[in-house]
Amino acid sequence: MHLDGAGVSDCDHWHDDAGIMTHHVGYTMLFEQALQVVDPSVTIPYWEYTIECTFSS
Repeated sequence: MHLDGAGVSDCDHWHDDAGIMTHHVGYTMLFEQALQVVDPSVTIPYWEYTIECTFSS
């Protein structure tokens, strides 16, 4: 799925703008859910992207 939207460097619709966050968070969630089918105790750590906005305040 990732290659369909971002596999060609001159036609990369996912890494050009703010959509990169939603696409990658979505894929991380799908990957985690696939892992949990095999082992429900598996979790993937994630970076809290919004917390950095509060540091500058």
